[in-house]
Amino acid sequence: MVVVPTQACDTSFAVTNQSSGTVAQLFFSHSSQSGWGADQLGQSVLPPGRFVNYRAANTGAYDFRVVWTNGRAAELRGVNICRASRITVTNNGLIAS
Repeated sequence: MVVVPTQACDTSFAVTNQSSGTVAQLFFSHSSQSGWGADQLGQSVLPPGRFVNYRAANTGAYDFRVVWTNGRAAELRGVNICRASRITVTNNGLIAS
């Protein structure tokens, strides 16, 4: 019997703003959690064309939410953080890749 080690999950990812608006708030949490937790941008914002890097604490599915400075919001749920290394903010919502 040959034991093949499982490949470690890289939980790092980038959030890139490809929308025309500035992102005022960014939230992400494990899909098993009931709330969003703290705004990951803190006092900062994410202008169009910029990105920020993060590392999720655990493997599995994550939910994402952004709020633009105009109050509009978008969500993307159930993203496998082991497979997605980028969350892209677009004018039409969020895309995992």
